[in-house]
Amino acid sequence: MAKKHQRTDEPGNVINNVILAGIPDREFRLLRPHLQHVTFSVGKNLQGAGNGIDSSFFINSGLVSLVIGTKSGKSVEVGIAGYEGMTGVALTAGIKRTTHWAVTEAGGDGFKVKAAALEKALDSAPELLKLANRFAAIQAMQVAQTAACNRLHGVAQRMARWLLMTDDRVREKTLFVTHDFLSMMLGTDRTSVTAAAKSLQDRGVIAYSRGKLRILKRSQLEKSACECYTAIQQFNRELGLET
Repeated sequence: MAKKHQRTDEPGNVINNVILAGIPDREFRLLRPHLQHVTFSVGKNLQGAGNGIDSSFFINSGLVSLVIGTKSGKSVEVGIAGYEGMTGVALTAGIKRTTHWAVTEAGGDGFKVKAAALEKALDSAPELLKLANRFAAIQAMQVAQTAACNRLHGVAQRMARWLLMTDDRVREKTLFVTHDFLSMMLGTDRTSVTAAAKSLQDRGVIAYSRGKLRILKRSQLEKSACECYTAIQQFNRELGLET
């Protein structure tokens, strides 16, 4: 069987995003003129809490964290999006504001679409709406499971779950993350993150030095994680993630 031609935007950038790759040709042609290819480094803010959603980003590579912040300055990650999804998914329901930040966790690239262009395309793109709504529904389950995990499980288990979810979406095997960044993602203090990382490293599960982290034994990392990862992982195939 002949291999299906891989889609690109108008300048020729290859599309790996599951949603953009999965919609019918007719619907893709509606969006293609509006796709703006962008690259982003770690820590780039794609969407601000409380602000109007002016654009959506279809993630092509890398990873985006959904982060909730408080007035005290504390923050915690409540969800993620990789090449299986998008930011600004609330636009598909006509909602133009959000309570969370969308911050790049791992550098990569994506396709930016202005909110007005996306909303107009959705009027004539039922499969795009279906895939976006499916992603939104599964992401909501992920957010709920993550909230329970942050409340009920220890830091080492949460770190293992976070690393596995990241590994499912990021093809680069070396992550560039600091203790401060991990403490923000896990909603805990730096000392607890250091202890959790040391425990995993002492058992040969990860290698972590000077902000560079690499998973050495994924099977052991899965055993170190709480049941929340298994609960979330069952939806990987639904989202088109490689397993």
